[in-house]
Amino acid sequence: MYQIISAAILLAASCALAANTSPAPLPKGERLWPEPAAADVQKILAALPDKPAVTPQQPRKLLVFYRADNYPHAVIPWWNKLLVELGRTSGAYEATLSQSYADLTPAKLKTFDAIFMNNTTRLNMPAEAKAALLEFVKGGKGLAGNHGAGDNWHDWPEGKEMLGAEFITHPFGRIHVKVDDPASPLTAVFGGKAFPFADEIYAFKAPYSRAKLHVLLSVDYPHSPEVAKAEAKLKERAAAPDARPCNKEWLVAARPDHDYGLAWVRRWGAGRVFYCAFGHCKEVTFDPTLVKFFLAGIQYALGDLQADDAPGQPEK
Repeated sequence: MYQIISAAILLAASCALAANTSPAPLPKGERLWPEPAAADVQKILAALPDKPAVTPQQPRKLLVFYRADNYPHAVIPWWNKLLVELGRTSGAYEATLSQSYADLTPAKLKTFDAIFMNNTTRLNMPAEAKAALLEFVKGGKGLAGNHGAGDNWHDWPEGKEMLGAEFITHPFGRIHVKVDDPASPLTAVFGGKAFPFADEIYAFKAPYSRAKLHVLLSVDYPHSPEVAKAEAKLKERAAAPDARPCNKEWLVAARPDHDYGLAWVRRWGAGRVFYCAFGHCKEVTFDPTLVKFFLAGIQYALGDLQADDAPGQPEK
């Protein structure tokens, strides 16, 4: 777990990456992303496992969709590099990169086993792409996503339901992470132990519910004192006489049950969904433990890794 602890120490330096460094959109909404620095590529390569979490049942193809219609994360190229090389090195899948809605059609999607949404914030998906995505997953394929994929579809109820939650804001930074299902093959890399972590930590509102999702990781609230401080700050700002509308809207982020899910799996029709809120800071792509966790989640979405995905875990 040393690598995860190191990532926590590097929070301030790594998150500076995401500030005002994203390219502007082109006429069709795509962006010309720069390549990660060579030194960072070497760190990504050093974190890769040399085998999959489980042997694929057949050759698998993963569509890595990395469009961001608003609030683009500068870490997107790091994740693109990781996801391509992770499939190649482990042998778990072959990745194809795209940020074009033209690739989200039934005809093009039928060649893929799963889609990975790489920090796809605030997508303005055409109706045809929405319908194709829903049918793709419901029909037996997979959907996986990191961090910004949780900040999508605020005006699309069925999309939010499929993912399992709706982003509110990111009030937390340094936390302890609880392994909610230590028996899952997806969380085996953590050895059942809580661990310190730092990133831009998302808070979610409905449809997030343990009655619908199989939660894998969540905030270890009793051992995350900065979360309690952040909750108090949210309440203070919402109650202030000069509170802005957003301050009042964000109050829902301070959950009375303190149940802040960070990663989960779920069934959606005949398909599978895996989401993890980690991935704002580039250090996540350098961490061998977290990379193995994401690989396991991707292989679950692809249909190769069998895991308990039944909802209805007890509330925290």
